[in-house]
Amino acid sequence: MSFLLLDCEKEPFHPSERTLETVDALVSRAAKSLSSVLSQSSAPDWPQTSPLLTAREKQVTQLLAEGYTTKEIAAHLYLSHHTITEHIRTILSKLKAKNRPEAIAKAFRQHLIH
Repeated sequence: MSFLLLDCEKEPFHPSERTLETVDALVSRAAKSLSSVLSQSSAPDWPQTSPLLTAREKQVTQLLAEGYTTKEIAAHLYLSHHTITEHIRTILSKLKAKNRPEAIAKAFRQHLIH
């Protein structure tokens, strides 16, 4: 497993579009791996309560779990990159997740996606 660490204490970090696409691709691969592991694990025995995701947010979360990048989701759903970024931000907030893989894991556990 690889990690990308960004230290911004000395000067602001301004990633290029290519860097952002690379990071997005890495997150997508991690999401695919996480999706595979979670689909093989058993669901929790207790009922889960969570903020309700809209149908579109569930759709975006499912595509994230399948390993789609933000750009690919936007193309697949005929929406802008910015709109998908906002959906992901809302999903993270509603699921109280720090990042995409954590949101995917929570969505699986709460049976919001399959």
